Amino acid sequence: MGFVHLRFFAQMFFLFYLLPILQMFEIVSLADDLLPHMPARVINLPTYYHSYKSSSAKKSASIKQDGAGSTENERSGRERLLREHPELLQQFGMDLLPTVTQVYGSSVNAPIRHKCLSIIGKLMYYSSAETIQSLLGTANISRFLYKFSQSLIPFA
Repeated sequence: MGFVHLRFFAQMFFLFYLLPILQMFEIVSLADDLLPHMPARVINLPTYYHSYKSSSAKKSASIKQDGAGSTENERSGRERLLREHPELLQQFGMDLLPTVTQVYGSSVNAPIRHKCLSIIGKLMYYSSAETIQSLLGTANISRFLYKFSQSLIPFA
């Protein structure tokens, strides 16, 4: 009887804890993948390896294996689209930045936080000064910066 209860609690743990984490990781990964990569000389976020597999990680790995040329064309196409239509980036940022800062502040999962920082960095890199000013008005940046600074302080 004890084994059945343990198995039941393990299944409930998966459904109520791990599944939402996996879904949240997939969501922030999709948002991160929609934005073009930043040049390596600008910022180089360390790659974070995590224990669970995501479909977006599998897709990006298969794209890298197919050849760098197709990835470069896709990346430059996204960059060109954002440069030619800055209003798309501004609207995407205004919709996304408040949510990403909130997810970062409420998550303790390192891969999710890493993706959130990547999204914020890309939004700031590809946005104009006026767009950044309007983006900062939509999100609670002071709270985000406080949470970010607290995550940098090691535990005593």
